[in-house]
Amino acid sequence: MLNGTYNPGQLQIVREILEGTDNFDTVNFSDVAANYSIVTDANGVTTVTHEAPPEGGLVSDGIDRLTGVERLQFADVSITLPQGLGLNQDPVGQLTILDAESNTADNEPTEGQRLSQRRSPA
Repeated sequence: MLNGTYNPGQLQIVREILEGTDNFDTVNFSDVAANYSIVTDANGVTTVTHEAPPEGGLVSDGIDRLTGVERLQFADVSITLPQGLGLNQDPVGQLTILDAESNTADNEPTEGQRLSQRRSPA
């Protein structure tokens, strides 16, 4: 943009979730949950509207229409949508962070360290 190749007016932001996976999908929002309204219609479309003007220099998240999403993550809390609205169930079990090279538990990872995870059954 700085060299004039692109006009900022030509840019569009598209936020999408690609279908076809069994993952537990989470949408992240920048503000606390109290500043949003959440409405789910009869077709299972959840509309999240950023109602209150953001403080502290945040930009409004606007309005999002969501399908196939299981969790809404806000700055202060996460909300799992009721069964039937998302495609998958809430994750269960405990997550263990592993050192990717030794495959052993690592509760004190360091910056730049390659990690993996293992989920234990509930």
